[in-house]
Amino acid sequence: MRVVLIGASRLALASAELFLEQGHELVLIEKEQSVIDELDAEYDCSFYCGDGAKPSVLEDVDPASTDLLMCLSDDDTSNVLAAVVAKSMDFDRIVLRLEAEELL
Repeated sequence: MRVVLIGASRLALASAELFLEQGHELVLIEKEQSVIDELDAEYDCSFYCGDGAKPSVLEDVDPASTDLLMCLSDDDTSNVLAAVVAKSMDFDRIVLRLEAEELL
């Protein structure tokens, strides 16, 4: 299974570990190159530096080949926006993280 995660939150990194342990292909989208540089040595996956809520970034990670997109950043607004943009594309399954009660 090919999984794309948006954000390098604690939840995203814990999820990444589980997916990698199970042998899944993983792409992690993160806005900060310095965060990617730190994680690169620890995680055997692909990284993409960019804003996961932007259509051009989501298009670059190949929606048609992605089985699951998880919007797991620490920012609810970014997660909702990324999920809405992804829904308009070819992603099969989209999961998003929400913390704010009013958004649930």
